[in-house]
Amino acid sequence: ATADQCLDQLGLTHVDLMLIHFPATFDGKGGKAARQEEWKALEKWAKSGKARAIGVSHHCARHIKDIQEVATLPIAVNQAQYHVGMGSAGPLATDDKAFMQSQGILYQ
Repeated sequence: ATADQCLDQLGLTHVDLMLIHFPATFDGKGGKAARQEEWKALEKWAKSGKARAIGVSHHCARHIKDIQEVATLPIAVNQAQYHVGMGSAGPLATDDKAFMQSQGILYQ
């Protein structure tokens, strides 16, 4: 669904926060150019007054750096899946939490 369709379905004129859910398609397609294009479109939508803040979900440091190359609005949040079962899954289990914090991105 498009961002405008989401607003229509919610019966709202704007949201406090809109996230891009995943840095690629479920079949693994995407890449840097796609991430950057998607972010620029979300920024344009937010600048039209439809979102107070924008962010991402499940993006690692590399994905964030791709976006930062073109971003004119801050990445407010990186929402990550993290639970006790992931505690011993290695350094990637935290989706680069320390990096997000160093960039001023709320790790949620």
